[in-house]
Amino acid sequence: MIIKNEEKYLERCLSSAKEITDEIVIVDTGSTDNSKQIAQSFGAKTFDYKWCNDFSAARNFALEKSTGDWILYLDADEEINQHSIPEIQKIKNTKQTKAFNCKIRNVNEFTGRESLMTYPRLFPNIKSLAFQGKVHEQILTSLKSNNIKIENSNIEIIHYGYNLSKEDFKKKAERNLKLLLDEYACNKSPYVEFQIGQTYNILENGEQAAKYFQLAVKDKNLERDYLSTAHRVLSHYYLEKMNMDEAANHIEKSIQYDDRQPVSFLHRARLNSLTNQKEKCFSDIEKVMNVIYNLRETTDEYLQIITISEEEVFCEAIKYSLMFDETEKFKFYFSEYEKRCSNLTLRFIPDFIDIIKSIAEKKKIPTEISGCKLEERHLEIFVLLIKKLNVNYEIYFSVFENWFNKSFLFNKEYGMLLLAKGELELAEEKLSTAQLLNDNDPSVYFFLLSVFISKNQIDKAKKHIEKIGFKFSSNNRLLSKINMIKEKLFHT
Repeated sequence: MIIKNEEKYLERCLSSAKEITDEIVIVDTGSTDNSKQIAQSFGAKTFDYKWCNDFSAARNFALEKSTGDWILYLDADEEINQHSIPEIQKIKNTKQTKAFNCKIRNVNEFTGRESLMTYPRLFPNIKSLAFQGKVHEQILTSLKSNNIKIENSNIEIIHYGYNLSKEDFKKKAERNLKLLLDEYACNKSPYVEFQIGQTYNILENGEQAAKYFQLAVKDKNLERDYLSTAHRVLSHYYLEKMNMDEAANHIEKSIQYDDRQPVSFLHRARLNSLTNQKEKCFSDIEKVMNVIYNLRETTDEYLQIITISEEEVFCEAIKYSLMFDETEKFKFYFSEYEKRCSNLTLRFIPDFIDIIKSIAEKKKIPTEISGCKLEERHLEIFVLLIKKLNVNYEIYFSVFENWFNKSFLFNKEYGMLLLAKGELELAEEKLSTAQLLNDNDPSVYFFLLSVFISKNQIDKAKKHIEKIGFKFSSNNRLLSKINMIKEKLFHT
């Protein structure tokens, strides 16, 4: 292991591994907390190492200090699933020159999504093996170049390093980006391009993420899960640009490279909903569900899979049922949601169910509902149901404002409803807030334009039209619409 200031996690990690380790080698890159003392309490051999902005260099120093026949490497924010101990014991008592893939389960309580990946973490201690990469260091390339056979195992390692708030996750990404760009200056490999793209994506820099993903996918020998992920993110990028053809092209490539990713089918369902392809949309929802259920049973190798909870999938199914006015589908999926999700330990589920029932019965939302952890996907369903039933939106939106006042969707939808009612001042306030929260949605620009025209603020409207034209200059369909409005306004 390599560590720095890991007292928060280290004891849990070492406790999980103590039964199967004959030697613990820990390289410390500058801890100022109790990390080294914790390591030494487990009998670890600890070595100080001057940090040089290179994770592989530190990891290789740890390899040099290791004398055992087998290497199992971990991070401090990981632990070994105790069900895996017998299998590790069995492997380490054999004389083999094989490496073993372990299943890494990445926990993320903030997004509610886990990811699963397979990677060699257990391998023979052969001196010619070395880690590569300043960040996201890997042993795989070295194993392959040394002709070490890699077999799958059922060893599971639980990783908590992604279990971070959005702010902390971005800080970690900013640190990684500098190291990746330094490495890319002397190693322009598609793997590094992919990792840079991923990092820019975490930092929400879509232009740079797309640039590096476009470079990475040129190499068809890149691992297929990386190719799939890159094309999926590119599809998201082009969807934000309202370029539906490119968005569809990239999601198809993503699924061709890896058809076991539920997030890919979920994204394609969204694309199909936006292009009014109802049957394809519901077909993709069923595929998401099938993939999720198959993942629970399969023992096949997977490189990296981002899982989706049943709760999220049923929310999507309910949403599309409302979008396409499929009443029977709505009843079915909502019934399945109640049946399958009510036993999940998610605080917002009873709130979501009660709010849906209140809107369906055209009643006020019960005062005891706190809206605890309700997410934007739930709000989207509430709004669709309110519109479908044509109920008095004010009694619901006044409550939603307590929970979603910083939500793009809330401000956009509320602004649209206020515009339709003629409450122009408040409509402008909500739509302007929505635009600040997400300046890539062209519909908000056009609703704001409608506000200015309705208020007879022609000069303001003309300036806003120029702003739209500049922002969406690459979208010919929107430019055509802008020109029509501009001609009408100037003619008036």
